[in-house]
Amino acid sequence: MEIENNVEQAVVTPAAIGGDKEETASYGKFKSSDELLNAYNALEAEFTRRSQRIKELEGKLESGRIAEEWTNRLNELHDKYPVSRKLTKELGEYIKANETLIGDKDCLEKALLNVLATRSEFSPTPERAISAKYPGGEPQNRAEVPEKTETVRVNPPKIPVAYGNMPANPFRRPLTVAEAGLLAQEHFKKMKGE
Repeated sequence: MEIENNVEQAVVTPAAIGGDKEETASYGKFKSSDELLNAYNALEAEFTRRSQRIKELEGKLESGRIAEEWTNRLNELHDKYPVSRKLTKELGEYIKANETLIGDKDCLEKALLNVLATRSEFSPTPERAISAKYPGGEPQNRAEVPEKTETVRVNPPKIPVAYGNMPANPFRRPLTVAEAGLLAQEHFKKMKGE
């Protein structure tokens, strides 16, 4: 009893007693070697098509995962910094302009800081200088623009300062360590209410 293998082998028939030695090949369900070759080529083409389709589906799956990851990161940014919801377009433009930033884990935070910095009234960018000098936008008529373009300096906001009065008794400074100890004892007595 022979165990059938998936490998086709050439069958050699014993030579007739007269002595002519011929080899005949067995091609299984195929009648000739040409039919076998055509079937093999068709099978190889189908395998290639399916492999390409699998690669394509894996790429779509991976791009879906990447898109989901970026969506999650963007939602986390919006939760942490609500102002970023209004700046989504600018964040995308900034990241596209600075592609090396994409590899950083905190690229969205860096992009948000840079976008906010450029939108700040203290930004030294030319757009901010023009908008500060011409609140209605850049003038259409070049005659309105002065010959010398001066750097527009925006002053920082003024912080209100509270002025205090001088104390009624001038502050006593101890001259020695012993005198400092006495002042400290007096202070503690006042605090305890003695």
